[in-house]
Amino acid sequence: YLANEKEIGVTLHLMSDKLDAGEILAQIKYPLDRYKTLDELYMQNFKFVPELFDIAVDNLENQKFVNSMSTKRSYLGFPGREGIEIFRKQNGKFI
Repeated sequence: YLANEKEIGVTLHLMSDKLDAGEILAQIKYPLDRYKTLDELYMQNFKFVPELFDIAVDNLENQKFVNSMSTKRSYLGFPGREGIEIFRKQNGKFI
């Protein structure tokens, strides 16, 4: 919630020297349910990984990549103390 995200998702991509900078092999995005805890959102995302993995392997074999121009790349690491306080003020829950 810290960056006013409207959606959440999972991206599988090739490794590179920079974080989240490799070619995207598979991706899914969906609306963010602000009433779910951080733990519930992580668990929900993990459910998509097996299907995305199959797609990613096929795309890698065929050298087919998701168009990175149409994909906003972002990475939000675990928040620091200030971010956690803001998260809690917004009624965010970790578990």
